[in-house]
Amino acid sequence: MRAFWRDFRSVPGVRQPARGARVAVVVFGAAVVPIGLLAMSTGIAQEIEAAAPDMAGQLVGMSVFVLLLLLAGVVLTWSSLRMAARRRSRREFLRLAGFAEANGLAYLPGVHDGGHLGPWRERGRAAVIDVMRTRAGRPVEFGNHEITSSAGNRRETTYGGYAATRVRTALPNIRLDSLTVRRMASGSAVHRDQRLRLEGDFDRHFALSCPRGYEADALYLFTPDVMALLIDAASDFDIELVDDWVFLTSPADVVTLKPQRWQDVAAALDAVVAKIGQWERWRDDRVPHNRLSARGVVAKAGRRLRIGPGAGSVLAALLAAVAVSLVVIANALP
Repeated sequence: MRAFWRDFRSVPGVRQPARGARVAVVVFGAAVVPIGLLAMSTGIAQEIEAAAPDMAGQLVGMSVFVLLLLLAGVVLTWSSLRMAARRRSRREFLRLAGFAEANGLAYLPGVHDGGHLGPWRERGRAAVIDVMRTRAGRPVEFGNHEITSSAGNRRETTYGGYAATRVRTALPNIRLDSLTVRRMASGSAVHRDQRLRLEGDFDRHFALSCPRGYEADALYLFTPDVMALLIDAASDFDIELVDDWVFLTSPADVVTLKPQRWQDVAAALDAVVAKIGQWERWRDDRVPHNRLSARGVVAKAGRRLRIGPGAGSVLAALLAAVAVSLVVIANALP
């Protein structure tokens, strides 16, 4: 074990002192929230006992701080649990290295920049963790990710796992969001007018979104046999076609020490890879005829889905409105 760690710790990304400090700060913040709630509870009890003339206004004002503390507690606790769970012990690194070697995978431990996953660069700062890549056959990359995006003064970090592979031609941006996976409310979401409703059981397992005008292309790419295969093997994953990439993503980590998780990932990936040959025959008939033979050409309208505010942004706006209303009420009360 000591000899392994001596060699292993020199790999870039394994030792992350800055990341450890970040985890410590988030955990400390989550631990401080209960103290703040206790202090506010004491203050509320004292205010009620004193029964001062301005009690109503004081109580409403205190309730704003309680609301903010509760929200901060939920966010910080969830973030600290996700971040702490990804800190590997020496034994875990050793087991992952052994797993990769036994399965013909190249293992890149620790935290690294995810800029090589081209489309993700547009979504914010992407970090990939414990990356594994196939050594032979179709190039596939497995890993866990953290994508930090900003919208105005609001920052959001999305955690999860992924499997990614590339195809020989660019494809329209099509997303299949799993309806069987529990996830945190996101700050962004695909515009609803891009949702394509399908017959049968598919709509009970996935929400398929495609750019406006590309509905027929989506049906060409996701034929009934493809949909049946994805329902059987990949319903726990979101699937996205974007540029010349195919992504399978999940709110849960992909690179883990759980055998069942790897079996689920392999089954989902096999289902997708089995249809890549069919997808690579697709061509965009909106592109001028003299460019149809060009590799990787998709008309501008089909390259990206339109994204708008998600449930998380709506919830944040509602909470902000409630907090502002309570402050106004507190100031108006005698």
